[in-house]
Amino acid sequence: MKFFGDSETEKFDEAGITPFGKRVVKSSIWAFSDRVIQQILFFTRTLILARLLSPGDFGIFGISLLAITILSTFSKSGFDLALIQKKSDIRPYLDTAWTINLIRGMFRAAALFLSAPFIADFFNSPGVVPVVRVLALSELVNSSQNVGMVYLQKELEFGKRFVFSVTVGIAGLIVGVTAVYFLRDVRALVYASLAGSIAGLVTSYIIHPYRPSLNIDLGKAKEMFKFGKYIWGTSVLKFFILHGDDAFLGKILGPAALGLYQMAYRISNIAATEISNVLSDVAFPAYSKIQDQSHKLRIGYLKTIKITTLFAFPIAGGLLILSPEFVRLVLGEQWISMIPAMRILCLLGMLKSIGFDDLFKSVGRPDIPTKISLVRLMAMVVTIYPLTLRLGMQGTALSVLISSFFVIPIGLYHMSKTINYKIRDFLKLLSFPFTATALMVFIVSLLKRTISDINIASLALLITSGLVFYFAAIYLINMIFREYQLISLIKEIKRGWR
Repeated sequence: MKFFGDSETEKFDEAGITPFGKRVVKSSIWAFSDRVIQQILFFTRTLILARLLSPGDFGIFGISLLAITILSTFSKSGFDLALIQKKSDIRPYLDTAWTINLIRGMFRAAALFLSAPFIADFFNSPGVVPVVRVLALSELVNSSQNVGMVYLQKELEFGKRFVFSVTVGIAGLIVGVTAVYFLRDVRALVYASLAGSIAGLVTSYIIHPYRPSLNIDLGKAKEMFKFGKYIWGTSVLKFFILHGDDAFLGKILGPAALGLYQMAYRISNIAATEISNVLSDVAFPAYSKIQDQSHKLRIGYLKTIKITTLFAFPIAGGLLILSPEFVRLVLGEQWISMIPAMRILCLLGMLKSIGFDDLFKSVGRPDIPTKISLVRLMAMVVTIYPLTLRLGMQGTALSVLISSFFVIPIGLYHMSKTINYKIRDFLKLLSFPFTATALMVFIVSLLKRTISDINIASLALLITSGLVFYFAAIYLINMIFREYQLISLIKEIKRGWR
């Protein structure tokens, strides 16, 4: 097995890895470290704030972020991905991209400030007004970030991205924890978000030497928009897919229910979201560089899926079986009512780890994710209203899960055509971590019955036992079915790092 390589066209070192493969591996490790530190900082902040704030506070903040996401999505240019996908020199495009992004930021900040009362009226939540208006400043700050940061992803320089993300995370943690200690209300969440934006702006100009200037080249803008329009279309559809449930739930059941639902979603999908984001950050620019070499593209994509599912499946499975204990012991009693929805969303987390979008975008087919997102949205629109009215928060979660299942066959079909790989073989690849996860869940459920009163120590023991059993099972499966090549994959990662 070669990492992003073809023995007939590229030279390999003594470890059997191409120079580009090493670069991808190192970037993946940096990106993974980045996400791990980010999530440790964010999760620490969330747990502290969840202990001191109510679900209603999180709901008000969630409504405010929802309003920001709406404007951000509908004004998205997709220029950053267009620049990453482009194989030629992107420097002539940077000032145009930065200027248009700055104009978008000014528009969004003004629109948020003026529309805050209407947002509050729609959700019947007066506390939203000051929160939205303060967060509008974050939009202006974020749009001013150094456009040169796009080079860090395009050229796989994730060591510098690590510094950027950690700085933002530490700023948010310090300000958020300090604010909640003195204020004990939703303002702590707002100030933490604003602090992270300001830290990101300053750090972006320290890390990258490029200095943008105000300039718009209409020809360059049109060229970027030609690719970006599909990114925009997909983003709009994904907004309704990813946040339509939030808006619907917040409107029908109120801010407290929204706070519970968003917390359930965030925790249940943390593995799939973060692991997928890590690999997406690296995979898209990597795939784009080898987009015209189908053999390497197939190898790279399949390895990405193996790594994602290897870790995302057991984490989602563990959260599914241990969610009651985790919520009660870690978050507190005020969050217990989110457990049924959280268990449903754990299954969604497994599906999200099977990603196709970066593959299609890298070969110049961003229209495929757009079409898939449209079908998924239609499925959710049909199911969300009746299920939410009948089952409440659990019904909303079930609607999101059903719509995700609905589009998997479409993604599999296009994946098969793009990399010339049989769907049957792809499903077999997924069956290995899925089987090991199912066995792990069964064993942990049996162990739970032997413990009368689960505390933090016994919860840690259950988690450790589950992980040990999972990796033992996956190792045994690898010994029986050699084509999974788990050991070879781990060796390549280690060699690439050295």
